[in-house]
Amino acid sequence: MNCPICHSNNKDRANFCSNCGFDLKNQTPTHIKEPKPYTPERPINQPSSAKFSFEGERKLVTVLFTEISNYITLMEKISPEDVHQVMDGFFHILLTEIHKYQGTINQFTGNGIIAMFGAPLAIENHARKACLAALASQSSVKNYAITIKQKLGISFKIRIGLNSGPVVVGSIGDDLLYDYTAFGDTTYLAFMIQKAAKPGSVLLSHSVYRRVRNNFVFHTLEPFSYKASAPVKIYELKQDVTSSQSLNKPVISSTLIGRNKELNKLKLHLSKVINGEGSIINLVGEAGIGKSRLIEELKKQEAIKNVALLEGRALAFGKNLSFHPIITIFKNWAKISEKDPPVEMVRKLKNSIWGLCLHETSEIFPFVATLMGLRLSGEYQDKIKDVEDEALEKLIINSIRKLLIKSSQTVPLVFILEDMHWADTSTIDFTESLMGLIQNNRILFINIFRPGYIGTSERFLNTVTKLYPDIYTQISLQPLNRKDSETLVGNFMDIKALPFSIRKQILDRSNGNPFFTEEIIRSIIDVEAAVLKNGVFKPTAKINALVIPQTINDVLMARIDRLDKKTKNLLAVASVIGRSFFYRILADIVHPEEDFDQQLSILKEAQLIFKRNRMGELEYLFKHALTQEVVYESILQKKRIFLHLKVATSIERLFYDKLYEFYGLLAYHYGRGENLGKTEEYLIKAGEASLKSSASNEALSYFKEALNLYLNKYGDDADPEKIALFEKNIGLAYYNKGLFVNAVEHFDIVLDRFAYGFPKNRFHKAFRLVFDMLFLMAKIYLPFLQAKRKPSPKDNMVFDIFQKRGICLIYLDTKRFFIENITFIKRLTRFDLKQVDTGVYSYCSSSGIFALTGILFGLSGRILKHAERLIDKNNIKELLCYEMYNRFHQILSGQWYNCKKYNENLVVLNLKKDESGWLQPISFITAC
Repeated sequence: MNCPICHSNNKDRANFCSNCGFDLKNQTPTHIKEPKPYTPERPINQPSSAKFSFEGERKLVTVLFTEISNYITLMEKISPEDVHQVMDGFFHILLTEIHKYQGTINQFTGNGIIAMFGAPLAIENHARKACLAALASQSSVKNYAITIKQKLGISFKIRIGLNSGPVVVGSIGDDLLYDYTAFGDTTYLAFMIQKAAKPGSVLLSHSVYRRVRNNFVFHTLEPFSYKASAPVKIYELKQDVTSSQSLNKPVISSTLIGRNKELNKLKLHLSKVINGEGSIINLVGEAGIGKSRLIEELKKQEAIKNVALLEGRALAFGKNLSFHPIITIFKNWAKISEKDPPVEMVRKLKNSIWGLCLHETSEIFPFVATLMGLRLSGEYQDKIKDVEDEALEKLIINSIRKLLIKSSQTVPLVFILEDMHWADTSTIDFTESLMGLIQNNRILFINIFRPGYIGTSERFLNTVTKLYPDIYTQISLQPLNRKDSETLVGNFMDIKALPFSIRKQILDRSNGNPFFTEEIIRSIIDVEAAVLKNGVFKPTAKINALVIPQTINDVLMARIDRLDKKTKNLLAVASVIGRSFFYRILADIVHPEEDFDQQLSILKEAQLIFKRNRMGELEYLFKHALTQEVVYESILQKKRIFLHLKVATSIERLFYDKLYEFYGLLAYHYGRGENLGKTEEYLIKAGEASLKSSASNEALSYFKEALNLYLNKYGDDADPEKIALFEKNIGLAYYNKGLFVNAVEHFDIVLDRFAYGFPKNRFHKAFRLVFDMLFLMAKIYLPFLQAKRKPSPKDNMVFDIFQKRGICLIYLDTKRFFIENITFIKRLTRFDLKQVDTGVYSYCSSSGIFALTGILFGLSGRILKHAERLIDKNNIKELLCYEMYNRFHQILSGQWYNCKKYNENLVVLNLKKDESGWLQPISFITAC
């Protein structure tokens, strides 16, 4: 019997697989046996009575053995389905990392793998590639194990053994089963070394060590014996030497200089929020002045452990990325990874909200999810499907406020929002709306930005200064004074040994900017004008010929130009992706066979970028935004276009299952890549998504840009209907922002395009009014004329525009509203009102309009009588609408004796249902 897991033949043993322990009798791994280790002297997968073939050759290879430690104990704690899921993910990681470094998977051993580097195809530096693969595997499995721990409650580690040497390799098996395997003492020693390794470690033999000792950091271990031979030297592999800080050019650093006053202010407000007093801090300063450095120092304080730290950052190209910093904060809070499928994202967010809000989750979750752009279904989709416009925005803000209040009752909250000068307008609006929470809750907002950005930082400063003067603090970072600048340089290197002219140039050129100062010192070290002696950098003879660049841009470019070609190109690709970039996007853009980890290590060593794990993914970040800007601006236009297109196609490929999260980003990259078709496509999608998440400012920008692209592309050949759709969306964005004059202008264009416009001539207007009034009265008083026509999607769209334009006109021009609403109702009665979206509501509202005239009460009552037959008695929205206009008619017509107490339960149910825009005209008319 062949094992369905490892495919080994088990003719001589019927109950359990002799190789992996699978329960062959019950076909279930419930009773897991420890996988029998692979022994190189015993050929595996060999049928007992098969015609055996072997054609081998000698190769010099590096063999890698890895397995999960304590496999049996761990897997007995979870179900067979979970075992399958865990191992599937585990093997996928190993396959990815081994293949990335040109290794060949030789065998799956049930709880691990055997891989070879150098066979069947010979490769250069096979030992080094095997070591890189081992480190990468350990790192990836460590991250994967964290996820499994959270999901299933089990924790596991792997151990890896490496050995280099000659082996005999070849295909082995019969006509039904072949395996490419390796024989010899080299393979067996790799296996024994792996067995000697501690969980989570990588051990290797002396033969591997000799080949890679200059490329990695090692820890020498006690020799061990096997096969009764002399002890074998073994080493623990620690890290790639380019990642080590024990290099010729170690990391330079300094304590915080000249910012004690500002740090003390931050610490004071941190202490206040812990003690129950909220506040707002705006940290303002020019690029490189030390804003991020000050925040890093705050995060080192012991008191920070007593708060929940929520961090978000705006992007340099994020003006149209709706709510990007806010979405980042909630993704981190809910531990949502970019690798998570959409369903998992929804689950994690819902569970996180449930942990705080319990039974209020169903009222809060759908609106937070909508803000984040997550796709909902079932009852949660029903919660939001009828909610739109300003109502949706208010419900989202209200839900976030409830969530933050609940959270702050558990633990104080500290929001750190960086680079807010680049934030989208919706984020600024949203953040301003949340500021009021600080007055009664344990919440501290730290907003970080550069001055001089009118629509963002200057607006934000004015708003909080005006609204919260007593609980708002501004920290403006100024350049360091001369003394502090000298201290900073002295912390980096031996300033006393510097020639006076060089020291003066450094201080004059940097002008008290800490980042500029640091980059000048790095450039001095890069050209070996200073070398490390006894732990201190001292100048060399080259210092006298040194020319200090005039600007920070010159300093950065000088440092970048000294990088090798591969590293410089990689940095250019990264700068196109953005200030931060995920490893797997970079890997997808760079040639698949390219080994760029070394280049990343060089960039980390140079302190141009740094590494972090975010949302379950490996991410790199430019140490300073200026570095990314300078590198990006140095790229030739043609290459920049090419790279933007590569980034866009990579995002489409890697995130195809949740592309809706990246519409704005794709529009940006395709736009910079000059692919007008794709740019237009994603601008429209981004605009529609922004409307759904109540980001009207960004929606307006997207649709306007898309319309301009379309008109420039097609000119006189443009499709009028498509133009009308653009105008509709622009009108909706203005409508949602409350800019009714602009909204009406665009709604008029749409109705004219679809031949639903109104006459401009006075005589024609009067004639139209009389005709429409007579037609409407005939429809109302002669029931047999009622239409049964079903509206098309286009008809429903036009009626929606009519309704929204009517709401705008209520506030702008009541006379025009009355006249044009008659035409609207007349056209509405040509269709079966039950099948028209919001048809019944619009029809009911017309009764209120006629009642307001003070003379058309009969017509108003007739409409209500007809509406009563149309409404769905199970639809609380329609019932409330009818009840309100019926009451309105009775009051205005003097039928007070018929007025009954209003149904309070009906109002409450509608509020719970979160109904929206259709109530606006009701509230207006009621007020009248």
